[in-house]
Parts: sequence; C-alpha cells; structure tokens
Amino acid sequence: MQMDDSKDNRQRHAALKSFLSGGGGGVVMVGVSHPFDLVKVLMQTSTKHETNTFRAMRNIFVNNGPRGLYKGVAPVLIGTPPVLATCLWSYYIGQVLVRDVTGGPGRRRSPTSGNVELVDTLSLSQIALAGAFSAIPTAAILGPAEQIKIRLQVKTGKGTATEIIRQIVREGGVRSLFRGTGLTLLRDVPGSFFYFATYEAVKRGLSSDIGVELNAGTILLAGGLAGMANWTVAIPFDTVKSRYQSGGAPVSLATCFRQTLAEGGLPALFRGLGPTLIRAFPASAAFFLGVEGSKYALNRIL
Repeated sequence: MQMDDSKDNRQRHAALKSFLSGGGGGVVMVGVSHPFDLVKVLMQTSTKHETNTFRAMRNIFVNNGPRGLYKGVAPVLIGTPPVLATCLWSYYIGQVLVRDVTGGPGRRRSPTSGNVELVDTLSLSQIALAGAFSAIPTAAILGPAEQIKIRLQVKTGKGTATEIIRQIVREGGVRSLFRGTGLTLLRDVPGSFFYFATYEAVKRGLSSDIGVELNAGTILLAGGLAGMANWTVAIPFDTVKSRYQSGGAPVSLATCFRQTLAEGGLPALFRGLGPTLIRAFPASAAFFLGVEGSKYALNRIL
C-alpha cells in the first residue's frame, strides 16, 4: 500500500511539473511566434494571396508600426500559456496511459543517470501516441481562443477581444464560439503525433544516453525541427480552419473546403506554409527551451 501511495505521489508530482513547465514554455513561445502567425492568417484569409512572408511582414510594420506585428496577441498571451500547460499535462497523462495499455516501457536502455523521466523509458511509437492524446483536452480551449484571435487579426481597424466575442455570440449564440473546434482537433491530433515524436527522436539522436542533462543547442534544434514536422502535417486543416473561423467563410464547412480547393487546388490547402515553417522553428525551439528550463528550475523547487 505504501509503495502504491509513493507511486501515485510521484505521478502527481510529475503531472504538476509538466503543467507548470508547459506554461513557462508558452510565455516564451508567444513572444517569438506571434508576428509570423499573424502573417500566416492574413495569407490564408486574404483574397490578395500575398506569397512573400517578409514582404507581408514589412507591409504590416510600415502601415502599423511594431505594435502591428502583435495584432490580436492579447487573447493569445492570455490563452497560450494555460493551453500549453494543459498540453504538457495531458502529454504526461498520455504517457502513463500508453505505458499501461501497451504493457510497460518500450525503450530497452539502461540510464547512466538518476535524472530519468517516464518519457525517457518509452519507445518513439509510444511517445507519438501520447503526443496525439495530448491534443484532445486542448482542442476545447484552442477552438474558441483561435477563432477570437483570427477575427482580431483579419479585422480592419481597431477592435477588442470582448467586442469580437459579443459579435460571435450575436451571430449564432454561445455555441458559435466553438465554431471550428472539430477542425482544431483534426489539425492537432496528427500534428502532435509527429511533434513530440520528432522532438524525442532528435534529442535521442544527439545525446549519448537517457537521463543525461541536455545542452541548449540540442533542445533548440530538436524543438525547432519538431515544430516544422508538426505544421507540415497540420497546415491543410489549419488553412480551412482559418477561413472557416474568420467570419467571412461560408456557413457550411464542406462549402468552405470546396471553395478553397476551387481557388487553387491542393496547393491552396498549404497557403501560409512559408511563414508557418519560418515561425515554427524558432517558436517551437523557444517553447521547448522554456519547458526544459522550467523543469530544471522546478526540480530544485518542488
């Protein structure tokens, strides 16, 4: 009984540490990624179809100054840290579930250090499944938050998140706040599958053994490549979602999808991939550096 209690306490401690480190990584990520996310959304929803990322960013800067690059950042800054905290928490829960369902750890290597976490003992396929699971709890939060962000980003003139929320509710009631949440789930489940698996694969390829302390370069490279893998898989769903949630999209999701294809065929689904990948590397690298740094600090506090 005491052994079971000790195991439960360790798992609760690990879950809490995952939650807090995800929040820390989220704050760092927003500052790095938001200007690129703004350009991506404008590319996906505008009829002008700007294709040069840095030209689009320069135009925003010239017309609106540095603050223009952070248009719509308020709901992102409020929402992203708790969302990513939830993501890291559910990623850990996914690891526990996958380990228990598959019959135990799948990585047969002996650690050379006592600083070993559950993820270090799992195979890459187990990690990928745990990553896919992590997207499920966060979709319910991200769906409404991203709709508000997108509406703010495509809106001409000034506007606040509160005004956008009121407008959405007037259009279709409280339920309409969750417009596009299903697409968020379709985007994030496969994206997170490759996201966490890529991060661990690169880390393991660059480190000598499990349990060793990683250097910042390894974390940044692994995190950046993970972000690019995630968005390469997720961008078609994200393109349709951006149009669907922008307010100018057709009422029918199927109509929105057909309209996107009619405008440019399959390549139209990958509109905005350029700024997304440019953003993905530094943003995801910053996120994982924030996560690992938060874990390092928390290990000495908790």
